[in-house]
Amino acid sequence: MEDVKEMVTVSVPKELYEYVKKLSSLMNSQDNRATRQPIYYTIRYTDKLTCSEDSDMFVYLDSDDPDIEYENIEEARTSHKEDGYEGEDLENKIMELTQWYYQHVTRHKNVFLTEEACHLHMKQNKHHAGYKEHSYVSHAWRNPEMEKVFELIHEVGSSHDTE
Repeated sequence: MEDVKEMVTVSVPKELYEYVKKLSSLMNSQDNRATRQPIYYTIRYTDKLTCSEDSDMFVYLDSDDPDIEYENIEEARTSHKEDGYEGEDLENKIMELTQWYYQHVTRHKNVFLTEEACHLHMKQNKHHAGYKEHSYVSHAWRNPEMEKVFELIHEVGSSHDTE
């Protein structure tokens, strides 16, 4: 015997209804990257965080502009020579370098229901990203709220227009 569900009618603006139908279609047709529904996309990137001197990862920071990083002293020396420093002035610039210890930390930001929206966001906001970022898919594991939201989107998406 089939389980009969009681149905209700909800009125929403046509524009919103069309958007949810399109969203459902995109969600159903995108690559799930071998991940079970419900899935969502995030922007994944690697950040550098300050850490103790126990780390073997460090760079040299310029005292005049801490956004300038040098991998080693020779790189800093060459850069400062190109900027016109020589002799004692060059050695003073090298002595002013700060050794900054860091660690790489993987981070995720934002949430998207479609890969298309995730990529569009990265493209439109790339001027804010000071690092390489890419889309990452995750499963909303044992998350009944997300399961119901996805179920609702797909139910609306599979419904037929009555007009």
